Amino acid sequence: MENTAAPAAAVLPPRPQPRPPQRYRRPAPWLGLVAIGYAVVQLTMVIPHTGHALGWDESVYVSQVDPRTPPAYFSAPRSRGVSLLVAPLVSATDSIPALRILLMLLSAGALYGAFRVWTRLLPAPQVALAALLFSGLWITQISGPR
Repeated sequence: MENTAAPAAAVLPPRPQPRPPQRYRRPAPWLGLVAIGYAVVQLTMVIPHTGHALGWDESVYVSQVDPRTPPAYFSAPRSRGVSLLVAPLVSATDSIPALRILLMLLSAGALYGAFRVWTRLLPAPQVALAALLFSGLWITQISGPR
């Protein structure tokens, strides 16, 4: 009896070679534009209406690092993060608009950074749309420079 079966290597199709991982992807321009737009909307719509005085929470956080005022009661559920973010500016000036602008820039940068990591998994336009939808919420707009 004669063996007419073909060898296994001849029957299977060749495996496709995996692509090497991309080491660098150019920055997502749409996401950057969304972050800049977020900052511009805060600067034009939010800061003019809230830039004249600090709220209770803000005054508690700022008082922890302000050398010109005594610290307010800092309860256990509060975090030191905001106090540490504003410490360099508060030690130099007591300007509330400058504080609002600093927090606006930090929140726009945080928006970009938080959504930038998703561009490795999703297409950049989808990530930019998600950032736009998130940054368009009124609570996100109001809380950015505060």
